[in-house]
Amino acid sequence: MLKMFRSNLLLAYILLVGMPAIVLLGVLHSGSHSPALAPAAVPRSLPVNQPAAPLDPLKLVLQIGVALSASRLVGMRSGKSGSRA
Repeated sequence: MLKMFRSNLLLAYILLVGMPAIVLLGVLHSGSHSPALAPAAVPRSLPVNQPAAPLDPLKLVLQIGVALSASRLVGMRSGKSGSRA
């Protein structure tokens, strides 16, 4: 039984780690042979010292609250289903 578990574990490791690594290397290798694209001219509409948008503290606090609430809900649901972190 332990031998079958190890062979399944090895197969899963090869599929979940090895295959994406091989695909990534293939994409990087194929991209090294393609010509580089010319950079597009980006017009500068804002001065350098002006931020793109003012910071809104209320919006930031609300976003943090939503993220924390979502993580708490997921944690409570996973605790009820019996999975352990």
